[in-house]
Amino acid sequence: MSDAAFDPRAFVLRKDIHPIEMWSPGARVRIHVPAVPPLGTVIAAALGALAGGAVIAVFAFAISIADPIRWAATAAAAAAGAFWAGRKFHEMFEEHDVTIDWISGRATFRHGRSTRSVPLKEIQQLVLRGLKTRHEPGDVGGPTASYTAYWCRLEAQLADGPALIIEGDPTRDPHSARVPLEAMGGELARELGVELRFEEYREMSAREYFL
Repeated sequence: MSDAAFDPRAFVLRKDIHPIEMWSPGARVRIHVPAVPPLGTVIAAALGALAGGAVIAVFAFAISIADPIRWAATAAAAAAGAFWAGRKFHEMFEEHDVTIDWISGRATFRHGRSTRSVPLKEIQQLVLRGLKTRHEPGDVGGPTASYTAYWCRLEAQLADGPALIIEGDPTRDPHSARVPLEAMGGELARELGVELRFEEYREMSAREYFL
């Protein structure tokens, strides 16, 4: 049973998504986050094309080169920006599904086309990773005043690396970003017989963001 202070089944993500489909730690837990509709990827690709083309255009039209080269460079940058932004958005918001089954003694982590299935005894610990990023005025679709966005990722630490269980939405309040996932992680850790470790909020690295 869930703690009286927090019911994981009431946890809500973007677009009114309720990811907790089954919550019975010690028996079976299922978490499912559907993929973002294709329109989201199209919009992301369009913004990437605009940003990539604009950056190169500023440079290309500021130096003395032939017009065909300027336009070719701008078009190539726009295409590259569209490809990267569309792919990154698609990867970030692919369908995500996790099942932890104490009856079969296995946990299955599926993200997009990638699936990992492991015995529960291979889960070494649960880790709640705190992440943050700074938003400044002038960012694309950005705020009029700077602020820091906080969010958490609950992961299972396996022998071959971490496996995502669930990731919360960004919020300006670090406490509210941590509390629900920490409550869920605590219940899961108790039933799995492992430690739940919290990693303090840190800036997301360029490698994590861009790759």
